[in-house]
Amino acid sequence: MLLVGVDGSPGSDAAVHEVAKREWPPGIRVQVITVVDPSVPLAFGSLNAEVSKTVGEDAEEEQPWQKMVEAAADHLRQAGLEASAEVKEG
Repeated sequence: MLLVGVDGSPGSDAAVHEVAKREWPPGIRVQVITVVDPSVPLAFGSLNAEVSKTVGEDAEEEQPWQKMVEAAADHLRQAGLEASAEVKEG
């Protein structure tokens, strides 16, 4: 299993793209994960323009982070990988 952490930054996007373009053994699974601190939901986003934009667009949703991890997992699935997405609090 591969674990790919994402945070909406250009670096995490690059990591997802790199995983997607590599060849992996059959049956490899990828788990895309992000961890958010519920006590400071916008602090991380304020440091990252892409996350701030996402939070602003989805302000009415409880977890805009879910869209971010799902998008990364979808990209990996399109590359033929078995991928799951998860948002953790911590």
